[in-house]
Amino acid sequence: MAADMRMGETLQKIYTLTEKTLNDLFMKWGKMYELNDDFKKHSCDTFVAHVEELYDSMLVSEETKLIRMTEQVEMKLKEIVQLERELGVVISRVNTELPLQSFIAELNNAMKEYITMKETRLEHFNNLKEKESELCKFLGKEIKSRITEFPKEKDFEEVELYIFEMNQLKIERTEFYNEVKSRISQLYSKLGLEPQTFFEKKFMSINEPELLDDDYLTKIKAMESSLNEKVENLEQSKSHQLEKIKKLWNKLNINEAEQNEFLNSIGDGLTSSVFEKLAEECSRCETLKLENIKPLILSTREKILEMWNKLHYTEEQRKEFCPFYSPFFNEDVLGLLEFQLEKLTAYYNENIAIFELVEKWNNLWERMTYLDELSKDKNRLYNRGGQLLKEEKERKAVENNLPKIYVELERVLIEYEEKSGSPFLWNGENLLVKVQEDWMQRELFLKNKNLNKRGMSPCVSAQKRKLFTTPTSSAKKCKTPLSVNTRSRPITPVSSTSDLSSASIASYSVFQEHIESRYRTPRKEDVNEQPSLICVNTPIAPSHSSPTFTPLRKLRNTPRNAVTPLLD
Repeated sequence: MAADMRMGETLQKIYTLTEKTLNDLFMKWGKMYELNDDFKKHSCDTFVAHVEELYDSMLVSEETKLIRMTEQVEMKLKEIVQLERELGVVISRVNTELPLQSFIAELNNAMKEYITMKETRLEHFNNLKEKESELCKFLGKEIKSRITEFPKEKDFEEVELYIFEMNQLKIERTEFYNEVKSRISQLYSKLGLEPQTFFEKKFMSINEPELLDDDYLTKIKAMESSLNEKVENLEQSKSHQLEKIKKLWNKLNINEAEQNEFLNSIGDGLTSSVFEKLAEECSRCETLKLENIKPLILSTREKILEMWNKLHYTEEQRKEFCPFYSPFFNEDVLGLLEFQLEKLTAYYNENIAIFELVEKWNNLWERMTYLDELSKDKNRLYNRGGQLLKEEKERKAVENNLPKIYVELERVLIEYEEKSGSPFLWNGENLLVKVQEDWMQRELFLKNKNLNKRGMSPCVSAQKRKLFTTPTSSAKKCKTPLSVNTRSRPITPVSSTSDLSSASIASYSVFQEHIESRYRTPRKEDVNEQPSLICVNTPIAPSHSSPTFTPLRKLRNTPRNAVTPLLD
């Protein structure tokens, strides 16, 4: 109703204004023109045309505004939908019955908070992209955050994780850079060199690198590798020269104080001045060596002789090296002698395990031989105290350890022969064959010993021969030993192979039989009779009794504590 009244008033105003305007126009026209009917009609039509044009213009303008506001509403609605999708929220709905202007204002108010949220998130994401770009450029890595739409929560997490990884990589590469730079600086100092290329100079002059990409790291690694290679080559050269100088010092008996003074003067450096000092010292020692050539040759001969003895060379093997017997005293002879000494020493060190095993084998074999001979002593049972028990314990230990040493020695000798293609020589003979033959002789000896203990006469007895020596042409088979005077007993078959555990039991059985025979079998024996010792050569020693063996003497019947037991 109010709107209708307002419109009536407006129409009344328009009518009054139009009437007044027309009156004024006709008054002016009357003064200017002749007011006939045609003129009046034309003038009124023109007036109406102007009014219609004004109205049309106003309508067009308002229609344009309506269209614009309608489009704006549609855009706002689309923006709301997009915000809801991007931010994952639900924006409160606005009353659609409102006029467009109010509707737009309400839409703006509803979106304001979320637009701010979107702008904040975009700003944060752009900052992340900027950091990522800087890190990737510094490290030479690919940018991953190439996103055209509004970033989702997952995109933020991926970019932040990638930035974290790049930061860690930057820290690692920076630490590596500083470490490499420090090492390279030390290498330059050690070598006494300065950077030569443009890259080397720039690398050593800057404090912070501009880039730490893969290509740059490869270059500094190559730079360090090249310097390390130089250091390694120079250290090898220095070590070789020092070794040569030390050998000359040892030959010339240069005192230790003088040696230490020289070593301290050169230090650990690899500069040209260090190598000049080494060359001067080497030249000085060579001059001294020539001045003392004869004592050096004689000293080297003594060392070669010691190595020959260690290696058990025969006279024929020794005579093969003619320079040893040269009557001349010059540098050529000394060089040949030194080369031979180095060769012998290297051979000994390379096969030291074999020599150590032979030493163990020899000691056990020698002790076994001593105990075997000691068991044949008829007087060994008198006034011995705990010595017999000690001997039995030692015998068991020897019998347990000797097979192990034999197996190990046989193995290393076979390996040596397979590796070198020739047998391991000892006193000019094949050590493997000798060890195997001696072991077979030992088994045969134990078998015959068991047969004798059971009252059986062995067909063939073990031959007592020199171990690790060449048997003479006059060597014959041993005669069958005399039968043991014991009671008749059933004959038990003996297996073809004899083990060491049976030998241990047999040795203890012999001890028991000696005790029993004193009470059941009267026998005339001279108690003062000395035992006959048969000495058997050990693998690396000539025929002799044990160093700890003392021939038994006639013992008086004295108190037990007055008897001095034999040494183990």
